[in-house]
Amino acid sequence: MRCLLLILLLLACLPVLPCRAEDGDAVEIDLDHLYDDYDPAFDISIDDSDDDLTVDLGSSLVSDNRSLAMRLGDWSALSIIDRNRFTAHASLADILESIAGADVRRLGGNGQLSTLSLRGASAGQVLVLLDGQPVSPLQATDLSSLGTTSLDRIEVLRGPQALQFGPGALGGVVNLVSISEDRQESFPAYAESGLPFKEYFADLADFEFRERTENPPVTRYAVLAGSNDYYEMEISRSDASLSWSYGMLSAENDYSYKRADGTTARRANADVLRHELLGSWQVDETDWRFGFSDMSRGIPGSAEFPTLSARMDRQSLWLQATRADYRTALSAQFSQVRDPHPYLNRGEIDNRDLLLHLEHEHRNSDSLLRPRLDFADGDSAARKLHAGIDYSAWQEKDQGNWKFQYSWGLTASSDVGIDPMAGIALRRDYGNSASLRASMTRAVRHPSFDELYLGDSGSVRGNPDLKPETVDNIEIGYGRRYGSARLDCAAFYSLYRDSIIFAPVSAYLVEARNTGQASIAGMEGSLDWRLASDLWWTSSATWLPVAEYRNGTPLTGRSSLHAGSGLQYRQDSFSAAASLDYTSSIPADLFGNLRTSPRSIVNLEFSIGPDPAGWQLGISNLFNGSARDAWNYPLPGREISVSWSESL
Repeated sequence: MRCLLLILLLLACLPVLPCRAEDGDAVEIDLDHLYDDYDPAFDISIDDSDDDLTVDLGSSLVSDNRSLAMRLGDWSALSIIDRNRFTAHASLADILESIAGADVRRLGGNGQLSTLSLRGASAGQVLVLLDGQPVSPLQATDLSSLGTTSLDRIEVLRGPQALQFGPGALGGVVNLVSISEDRQESFPAYAESGLPFKEYFADLADFEFRERTENPPVTRYAVLAGSNDYYEMEISRSDASLSWSYGMLSAENDYSYKRADGTTARRANADVLRHELLGSWQVDETDWRFGFSDMSRGIPGSAEFPTLSARMDRQSLWLQATRADYRTALSAQFSQVRDPHPYLNRGEIDNRDLLLHLEHEHRNSDSLLRPRLDFADGDSAARKLHAGIDYSAWQEKDQGNWKFQYSWGLTASSDVGIDPMAGIALRRDYGNSASLRASMTRAVRHPSFDELYLGDSGSVRGNPDLKPETVDNIEIGYGRRYGSARLDCAAFYSLYRDSIIFAPVSAYLVEARNTGQASIAGMEGSLDWRLASDLWWTSSATWLPVAEYRNGTPLTGRSSLHAGSGLQYRQDSFSAAASLDYTSSIPADLFGNLRTSPRSIVNLEFSIGPDPAGWQLGISNLFNGSARDAWNYPLPGREISVSWSESL
């Protein structure tokens, strides 16, 4: 608590002075991809009669139900990564890891399980959406199952968002926004700040918009090949009536490493094969989207027993319909886990599980109502039915230079009961150049189906006796713009009660458990700076001095310091990027798992050709630094990848 008070005191002492942009000190924004096809006569209106220039973005963007930024960008720490910042060899986990407050936990090489932690929250407390639709009916989303080639941008809101997005968002929300041919806008490549989102487009002195043109059908091809027998391929087709994309990933992850005693071992049985199909179309005023994924993944044994392994096959299907303020979504997932040589001679394992999830959401400008229904059948749970409902409402008020947001709600489920939630947020904007925000929230999450009924799959199992988890969160943030640079920093404190994690019960088995009380406190900061017209510098850092249980035992799987920095250069058809990622050591659990040493990884990329076509060369872990996954298993060293893409 003393650490928290010190953090809040330091942040409160920041010099927050009213700021106004000087004449001629306009932000320089690259508009090459910003609302390319918008007609300014209808979509953008500008009023420069006053000293402060304002920009009305028009209803066509504000009504984008897929965007988190337009809903809560003014109230939370927000990061937006445009596809111009994606790199050819970077996975979704690699991209998210560059964001302040984010920490990715990997359980193997390419294509193996990767989960996301935001500000120390567990993976089950971070909600991952695709165009506003939950990616997986399971609570913790596997980032390795999602590609990036069909994405237009990634939006990340940090801090509790359960009142606006449901109880699965205790730690934050990630929204993956796919490419839409009827809306080709793209946010500024350096849109990383806590400043009011809409103010990015204010105070512009020099700008021009291209006239709207018809979008012809486009077919895109992309192929990537990397070391360790790693391949990716995608084919996508976009036109006015139907858009679809197909992606394939294949990775052997078969490589040698040195044991602690100096002997050589080989990691095997960790291959991955994934197929993914996405599509969207419109009928009358209803937008339809669907997705199908088929993954087969080897689950290698521990570093001590590399020959013991299991295999998981998983097929997922989801369908979503959106009309005005209403959205209905149905998803199904079938999993099979086979383990012919399980640990501790527990007998051969061959589990099959089916999970269905149905929800109907009504969202408007100030409320959310979402009834939901889950059904599970298989070896984990025999015809289990689980009903629930989420409701929340919020209201915004202005009082002088201050803005307030009050929120309240509840979450209920058939097997747990009803729990209330509430929150309050405030902010003050100083012109278009600085802002101060603060929030306090209490949110509740009931156990998900996989946490309750996940079958004994060789090393992981659910727990039907779980209780709901509660989090009390306090955050203070400050954002400032200096010309073409944007700085955002925040201090946060979270008190978790009965937090749900998969905890070890033996050296070879983890089970869903309530942890009791735990505290997390820290600071995060990000700097995005356009050094020149064709050169960007981005940096972020997260410090977690407090991440412990009530008795002082450290929370496992969380690094106390995570920092990253990168440079990106673009000129005409050539671009180059370099990045450095540092993660401090991660403490071990009671059985010595999850411990990793500090690591520093340097990545390079070069590309040539008109976007999105051309060739790209990527080198990850340039200096072959030592890196291990969350099970203390060595990861591949230096990896080289080459990709080619073309649009017809």
